[in-house]
Amino acid sequence: MRTMIAWVLALSAQAAAAADAPNFYVVDMRHEGSASLHAAMPGVPAGMELPYVLTDPKARIACCFLVGAKPGTKPLKKAATQSEVLLKDEGASGFAYVGYLTGKGAAAVQLGDIGFGFTGMTAVRGRGRDTWEVTLGQGSTPLIVRQCTGIEGLHIRLYRGIADRKPYADYYVPLGYDTEPSCPDY
Repeated sequence: MRTMIAWVLALSAQAAAAADAPNFYVVDMRHEGSASLHAAMPGVPAGMELPYVLTDPKARIACCFLVGAKPGTKPLKKAATQSEVLLKDEGASGFAYVGYLTGKGAAAVQLGDIGFGFTGMTAVRGRGRDTWEVTLGQGSTPLIVRQCTGIEGLHIRLYRGIADRKPYADYYVPLGYDTEPSCPDY
């Protein structure tokens, strides 16, 4: 509990210092019976509930991803490792956390689904094909999330406004197979 409180306080301090850059994460449901969280943030505590949005046209917040072993299963030796999801603009890698999905939304998730989330996100709505508007709190300016495919992976780009042409962050999720590129820069 203290770890979770310390993590939330650290996130709050980080948010106050950089209110324009909330913590972003990707939830990867490509592993049978578990999910992975990829984030730039270190030290996500076990048991912390992180909501996510599936990258599908329904644009709904589902609850939740939890770090750690699912109750009734074998405990994990190591929950966090270096992540394969890269912040392309800075070339920095993040962290990967093994966990599982809970709540009503977990039953609708299919093997292979990818989701995303921000700490503090309160609402999401679709804004066209592969584009979502995410609200982080009352009075905050919504952020825009766009996804497109490259040759072998998924690009998730974050924008401060719907009319912005240049993302403030660009994340890449390798899929491990060839895809038809849909990104405008291919």
